[in-house]
Amino acid sequence: MDFGLVYDRQVRHLFIGYNVTANEMDSHHYDLLASEARLASLVAIAKGDVPAEHWFSLDRPLTRTAGGVALLSWGGTMFEYLMPPLLVHSQPGTLLAESQRAAVLEQMAAGERQGLPWGVSESGFAAFDADHNYQYRAFGVQGLGHKRGLDEDRVVAPYATALALPLFPSSAVQNLKRLRDLGMLGSYGFYEAIDFTPSRLPEGREHAIVHSHMSHHQGMILAAIDNLLCDDALVRRFEANTRVQAESLLLQERLPGRPPTEEPRSSALPVERPRSERPVALLPWRPDPSGARPSVHLLGNGRLASRVTDAGSGGLSWRDHAITRVVPDGTLDDTGLWIYVRDRETADTWSVGRQPTGGGDDDVVFHAHMVELHRRQHGVSIRTDIAVGAADDIEVRRITVVNE
Repeated sequence: MDFGLVYDRQVRHLFIGYNVTANEMDSHHYDLLASEARLASLVAIAKGDVPAEHWFSLDRPLTRTAGGVALLSWGGTMFEYLMPPLLVHSQPGTLLAESQRAAVLEQMAAGERQGLPWGVSESGFAAFDADHNYQYRAFGVQGLGHKRGLDEDRVVAPYATALALPLFPSSAVQNLKRLRDLGMLGSYGFYEAIDFTPSRLPEGREHAIVHSHMSHHQGMILAAIDNLLCDDALVRRFEANTRVQAESLLLQERLPGRPPTEEPRSSALPVERPRSERPVALLPWRPDPSGARPSVHLLGNGRLASRVTDAGSGGLSWRDHAITRVVPDGTLDDTGLWIYVRDRETADTWSVGRQPTGGGDDDVVFHAHMVELHRRQHGVSIRTDIAVGAADDIEVRRITVVNE
């Protein structure tokens, strides 16, 4: 499969899918790192179908839960966090591993608050369509998800508990026994789900069992049991692939030391308040070249900060200490970290940004996480990418030179 078909190069995210009948892409994207789709992202990067920058463009909002700091997902479902670990190992202390652990503990806490078994994810529930088939949708825990109204339904899926077997085997087994005692174990394994939502239950009933089996949910149960009993057999086989090994560093991202967190959305509708500030642009934007003052972009991780103007000037600072000399004079804009290119035959010399040599054609693109400087002069095209590490105090400048 070529994942390049569903890659949106403008926003660097994967489309949710392609509609063959309508002959068009879905209008939405998978834009969060806490998503089951990150496994597709990893495979696509390993195959070379999409660039590695796609991984770093995935959003990483953090929240505090009963189990610690965790990445926020869209639906607060168990499989958004724990489906990829069926094939990919998460080392303790990394952003993904800590989020997975915290997500399970938050799911446990949510079940305890409601006095119910834990384990909430996408599943069938106790409602039927016109053809008498069980309906299906995502259910999650509000403390983990952006989506509103997650705490209005109480649907527990056994496969969501099984996914946690490799992380919390004793707790998961006890929860599965609890589901078994509620009548959830049939001739072909656990039933799809058990619905505790009062509005869907007959009078006098405390729950309704969804008497169906879905192959992909049964498959996740079997895969999780396999990994638990056979020392992560599926993970070892998947990671034996050399292309996957080449991208293993993507999974080593550490949890920030003092991470900024945000609250998950509540079920209530938001109160509209007038905005007093311009919102931060998440999509790439180009600064106005006709402005009287330089446009400045600030990149940083809370400790190391890189100030870059649309002319390529600026400076580095670390914990309020200047690393490079900076004179913040908007009329001159002539101090910065200069990188030059020289033609050894003609002795022509020019800079990768507009400053300090000037001349040539240039273009600048600001992203939330990086700056692109484009320069074309003397028949040579130069692109400079500038970014600051999220976990380490380093600035990276990658220069691509094309002889035209």
